[in-house]
Amino acid sequence: MRYLYIYMCVLCLLLQKSIQGQDAHFSQFNFTPLQVNPANAGDFNGCYRIHSTYRNQWNSVTTPYTTYLISFDEPIRTKSYSENKFGIGVILMNDQFSTKGFNHFMANIALSAHRYVDHDKDHKLSGSLQLGFAQKSLNISDFSFISQYDKDQSFDLSLPNGEPISSTSIFYPDVGIGTIYHYNAPSTIKFKFGVAIHHLFRPKEQFLNQGEHRINRRYNISGKLIYPLEEKIDVRPSILYMKQGSSNSVVVGSDFLYRFFMEDNLKRIGHLGLWYRSGDALIVAGGFNYNGHLMAIAYDLNISSLSNVSGYNGGFEITYRHLLKCFPRIPVDFTIPCIRL
Repeated sequence: MRYLYIYMCVLCLLLQKSIQGQDAHFSQFNFTPLQVNPANAGDFNGCYRIHSTYRNQWNSVTTPYTTYLISFDEPIRTKSYSENKFGIGVILMNDQFSTKGFNHFMANIALSAHRYVDHDKDHKLSGSLQLGFAQKSLNISDFSFISQYDKDQSFDLSLPNGEPISSTSIFYPDVGIGTIYHYNAPSTIKFKFGVAIHHLFRPKEQFLNQGEHRINRRYNISGKLIYPLEEKIDVRPSILYMKQGSSNSVVVGSDFLYRFFMEDNLKRIGHLGLWYRSGDALIVAGGFNYNGHLMAIAYDLNISSLSNVSGYNGGFEITYRHLLKCFPRIPVDFTIPCIRL
């Protein structure tokens, strides 16, 4: 059974003329902001922030996929204490299947601008351009093919695989764009809605020497609302819709935030929530924010037709975020008084 699943995965990788794949995605999409929309770069109150995420999935079915992501971003203000600002962010991601059989690495840099559109600063627009590259590699020796199957001796890896493979490594540049609308009401209600397009120019990639395959654009539509229920409790519903070629996915749900302690730059905030990924999984997630250090964990409960094989086990995901608050700036005309001699 394990060989069958590996063979099916290899077919999905190689027969790209008829089968389109999806980019890696995360259950805790609220904690991978640059991966969802590059216009999130630099859009926060602080000096810089770091996100790191690890995901392991399908461990109960076959050799698991493991995905690593790390991002760094910071705001760049045009002048001291200005609310209008630019942002810059860097994101690195590595997606790996079958130990080292298939590996996808990508690196992007996002440049963004954030501008208020009204005098009261209730409405804000953000836009971004993302530039980067990706590298995909395939280690054929880690896989078995149907042409290597011997009914008497199972798979004989010494036999030729019979696949017209022209290259086992692919490199291509990539471009993405994104925009976000923000609404911050005086009643502390916050809302944001964003649209992003990844692989804007559909870069070319293929392992076979037959035909031509270009990566489909990935469209991300996201929304999030923060609504205060009580003095210490907020509800935070969110949604993410992704479409790439014939594949699409909707993740919708909410979590609740409880503020244990809030004073100046010190805070203790816990969150717990439930999401649903269409036709795939229920996602349970929770975490704790301690003075800018956030640790969050999520687990996917598989409810798709694969649940008979997976035993309802999906993926495990852990995220760490660090946000550094800015210290007050010393005014430019600040002088140290001295005794005149």
